[in-house]
Amino acid sequence: MTKNILAGLIAGAGIAAVIASLISLQKRNNGSKDKDFPDENELLDKANDYLLDARNKVDKMIREAEEKSVSILHEAGKLLSLVKENTAEMHNKFSHGIEEEAEKLRQEIEESIEKFRISNLK
Repeated sequence: MTKNILAGLIAGAGIAAVIASLISLQKRNNGSKDKDFPDENELLDKANDYLLDARNKVDKMIREAEEKSVSILHEAGKLLSLVKENTAEMHNKFSHGIEEEAEKLRQEIEESIEKFRISNLK
């Protein structure tokens, strides 16, 4: 009978060890699943951070575009005034027979316009 009790104790200890190992393994697996799949609050926080970053970048892009457009409009206004003056002077020179100087003015006007166009295509 002592042999049966001893065999039962050994079998019970073995089964307990196996069950303890299985429970430990399951807890480790559940822990890694939690790390692989963050809870909803973590996901919402990450999404919120992403949206804030995106919004800040868009706001910055809009400010830069606005500044660039104001700069282009200012440059265009100056160029328009210069072209207007040169066109009037060119017309006078053509009227008075000074065609060489009038042609130089025409070329300067075209070059100014082309430089403006190229510099603002970037």
